[in-house]
Amino acid sequence: MRARLFHYFEKWLEQHKDDPLREDAFTRVERVYHLLKPVTPIEDDSVIPLDSLLQEFIGGSCYDYQWIPGQMPYARKEVPDAARVTGCRPGGTAG
Repeated sequence: MRARLFHYFEKWLEQHKDDPLREDAFTRVERVYHLLKPVTPIEDDSVIPLDSLLQEFIGGSCYDYQWIPGQMPYARKEVPDAARVTGCRPGGTAG
């Protein structure tokens, strides 16, 4: 996650530093920046299983969501065969 997001926090710190209307945003950005700073970045996230909650958060999970009118929002739909091999069953459930 650090490898993908950290550069944004550096940019936002500079962007909101002296803006009194963005004081709350600056405080939050600064807090997350200092939380992520000591974390060693990992460029290769292939070790994270595709059906992992962490992979769902950072992107690239095997789950695929779509809006189906009349059903609950973002119902799961069929996943490709390649995703099933990595541990996802039809319908997007982990297996």
